[in-house]
This record gives sequence, structure tokens and C-alpha cells, in this order.
Amino acid sequence: MEVNLKDFFGGIEWLAVGDTLYVDKNFTGLSDLAKLSMKEVVELSTFFQDRPIDERAQVPLLKVLLDQVSHRYETLYISDSKGLYFNAEGQKNLITDREYFGRVMQGSTVTSEPIINRSTGRPVIASVTPIFYNNKVIGLFGATIIIASIQKGLRYLPVSKCKGSHEFRDKSSRKKTRGFRDSLKIA
Repeated sequence: MEVNLKDFFGGIEWLAVGDTLYVDKNFTGLSDLAKLSMKEVVELSTFFQDRPIDERAQVPLLKVLLDQVSHRYETLYISDSKGLYFNAEGQKNLITDREYFGRVMQGSTVTSEPIINRSTGRPVIASVTPIFYNNKVIGLFGATIIIASIQKGLRYLPVSKCKGSHEFRDKSSRKKTRGFRDSLKIA
């Protein structure tokens, strides 16, 4: 059986057939997934921008957000500038040894190489962006994506049938009337 892969605006090139996921010939599936998540992670971080990092106040908000995006992300977390992070489940650890940490502390939004999540032990990629307060980077906001989710057909991408094939379309190619943040239900 030959599979034709589709490319929409340079984005997703996957095809799910049963339990099998076929990735484009250049094996850029993980990269495409990271690019899709980056915009959402930056938008989610706006809930934590322009205020000090406060674990007691922010863990409940991380939980509310994760409940609404758990079909996309494994966990959401915040780290201070010393690398001490806390996640939506209240777990804590140090991440200063992560390759992305220094780059984010310098103001860059990055996606990690595949890493092992210290809280869950699962292979993930992390999309991470700085948190600013008084125009200074004081920490970071991140979201992890389980690498195995790629093998499950990228469950958060909409699927449409077209001439006998499945197309995974990047939601960003559609006209939006509301932002991602506006679609979340935050009390």
C-alpha cells in the first residue's frame, strides 16, 4: 500500500493508518509538532507574565490550564531564574542542567531536544518561553509533549478525509476569530 503524504503550508506531513503513523520522508515530524506548540505555549505564558513567580498562587492556575490542554501537553511548569521549577501537580525539581535553560534565561523561546521528564520519567520535548517582570527575565514557562503522542496520530490535530486519505491540517491556517487564550475557561 502506497501512502501519499500531504504538506500544508510547510507544516504537518503525517498520515495515520490504523495504529501506525507514517512520517514524512525527511523525518521532521517532531520538529513540526514543536513549531505548532510554540505559539500556544507563548500564549499560555501570558497568564504568568508581568508578575512575580509565586508557587502558591500559580500552581492552581497551572492545574486549571492543564485540565483544558491535557490532550495536547503532558504537563505545564514554571521555573525561577535559579532553575527551581514547579509543575501543575506541585512537583518540584532543578532544571539548570537542561540545555534550553540558559537560552530561555537570555530571553529566547525554545524547544528542547528530546529529554526525559524528571517528574514522569517519560520521553518528551519541552516548549519553553521566558517569564518577564519589570522588563527582566525572572523565570520560564514550559509545556511538555510526550513523544509517544506522535505515534498516536497527534491526537490534537484535526483530521479530515480527502479522496481516500487523511490530512492533518495545522489549525493556524484557518481564519480565527478568537485567540487560543480566549478559548480557555479561567475563572
